Amino acid sequence: MNIGSIIINLSTTKNHKMQDILLETNSGSLDTGLSSFQVIRKIGHSKQRIYKIITSGDQAAYALKIFPFQGGQPNFSYINEKRFSNLKHKNIISVVKTHDKQKSHHKGQSFYASYIMMELCPYGDFNSVLSRDNIFSEDPKLTRTYFHQLIEGLNFLHSNGVSHIDLKPGNLLLSSDFTLKISDFDCAYMKRDIIVLSRGTKNFRAPEIRAGTCEDTQAADIFSAGIILFVLRTNSMPYIEDQIIAGYDLFSMLMDQDSKYWLVYEDITRSNFQLEEDFKELFMSMIKQDVVERATIEDVKKNKWYNGPIYSQTELQEIMARSYLGRTTKNV
Repeated sequence: MNIGSIIINLSTTKNHKMQDILLETNSGSLDTGLSSFQVIRKIGHSKQRIYKIITSGDQAAYALKIFPFQGGQPNFSYINEKRFSNLKHKNIISVVKTHDKQKSHHKGQSFYASYIMMELCPYGDFNSVLSRDNIFSEDPKLTRTYFHQLIEGLNFLHSNGVSHIDLKPGNLLLSSDFTLKISDFDCAYMKRDIIVLSRGTKNFRAPEIRAGTCEDTQAADIFSAGIILFVLRTNSMPYIEDQIIAGYDLFSMLMDQDSKYWLVYEDITRSNFQLEEDFKELFMSMIKQDVVERATIEDVKKNKWYNGPIYSQTELQEIMARSYLGRTTKNV
């Protein structure tokens, strides 16, 4: 496996019968009994089905996440995610409405489901950006700008006793003005919860999440944010779980904080650009195996690379519209 190419593991799940009803066509009327709207198309790669919808009343566009009932009861993922629906921050996905149980109708069939209606992020997730081009790896300032947004959103969550536990590019969305939005809270953790629900996503999860021994959920989020930072800056993974690459166990080298890792990485990936020493220091501090020694958000914000220049919101929109979409925001 070539570590030099971006490798993203999307969360998948078994198809649910009631969700499949919505997949029969790309669009169609879906009457929830609360409001009517048009299902435009399936979007996203969440564990649950997510659709772009247009409301009949104000013709506004939203994202609708469907949770079919399980055993005659609301899906546990819905119950957990609903707990976080009141979070309000510019870098957190905004929930418009939730509903626990509603008999809905589609193409003559009836079913019970819960749903979460959210703001629509029309430019997809960071997986789509990473798979299109090298826009981040070619522009450290752009990487830093979005990393700032990720850290600000994460700081808000942690300040409110919430840990995401499954941070990855696929759970980071781009809003209509190209702002980063943290999404997918179906396995998130709230302070004083008895157990940690998430086992994370391969290659982005902290080692303690993988082992099922996590006691500091905020530190686990920092680890995942560190991996995301690396992926944005290099457009490649720092390691692949359970794989030896070109004779090297890159994961173990990182956990041992082996300084030779960077020479090995550059040799394997044939990198034609040099990573900044301050960047390396920041990354290594965020993925330390010992959670006591792992960087905190306060530590991250003190790092020299982190405190480099970032783009203004206007500059960010112009760059993303030009480089990612190939057209001006006026036309999207």
